[in-house]
Amino acid sequence: MGYLIGAGPLDPAVKRYDGGTSSFTMDNSGTTNGTLLWVDGVAQVPGTDYNVSGTTITTTTAAGAGTNNVTSLQLFQAGVISTTADNTVATAKIQDDAVTLAKMAAGTDGNIISYDASGNPVAIATGDDGEVLTSAGAGQPPAFEAVSSGLTLATEQATTSGDTITFSSIPSGTTFIVMGLDEVSLASAVDLHVQIGDSGGLETSGYNSGTTQTGSGVQTVASTSSFRIVYSFASYSDLISGAVIMVKQDATNNTWVYNSNLVVDGTVYIQTGGGVKSLSAELDRVALFAGGTLDAGAVNIAYM
Repeated sequence: MGYLIGAGPLDPAVKRYDGGTSSFTMDNSGTTNGTLLWVDGVAQVPGTDYNVSGTTITTTTAAGAGTNNVTSLQLFQAGVISTTADNTVATAKIQDDAVTLAKMAAGTDGNIISYDASGNPVAIATGDDGEVLTSAGAGQPPAFEAVSSGLTLATEQATTSGDTITFSSIPSGTTFIVMGLDEVSLASAVDLHVQIGDSGGLETSGYNSGTTQTGSGVQTVASTSSFRIVYSFASYSDLISGAVIMVKQDATNNTWVYNSNLVVDGTVYIQTGGGVKSLSAELDRVALFAGGTLDAGAVNIAYM
């Protein structure tokens, strides 16, 4: 059906012309096979007796003279294809599984299709090698993020002088801290403490903690000014080793709990403790301090 190619149907458009010429002008562009022509009531053969180009009918032989003795019937209009209007194809008109991968819009290698907060499709940007796709929660598309490396180890500090060792710039979002003591020694028989703080500094009140020493009997002491991890013992040359674990228990109140297990190896004392402290803001520092001078060993923290 060649007359359908490149043409759209019209309501049959009849037009009459006076004869005496071989050229006649239609109202719409057409095609030879989409237009019928009669001269003096005799049907003409398309492509033999006449041809159509644009809006012009050209006959092979001039039509005889006369008034309205040439008649055209235009069935199809050239250049107007009968197509579906933009944005009018409903979902129900598309078969299930009809849209193939080849018909989808091209994208970026590695992107993943998800949905945004409005429920519209969205491309998730390709992550870097080794990253994983992580949910951002309801209302947000996921994103590629680096896999958590676990605990971050700070820089070890010597406990060979002074009375306070502070670890600051602990990042926001930290929920777990472990402090390791490696053969820490004191220059006199004094207590050993841990304090935590925020951007306003180390806090010196509001602690509820207690420490118990076992080995030569059992002794217990409480503290409201710090997490007391070791209290005065007779032989201050003994070396203290072990760990203090601090866990964020309540994000709303910035509440931290702690547990300590330390050995005082010279006299084989075991010092254990526990307690709780709420900060005025998010924690960003922690300190080991003594009631006197530190003279040996090292301390470090790891956090996540």
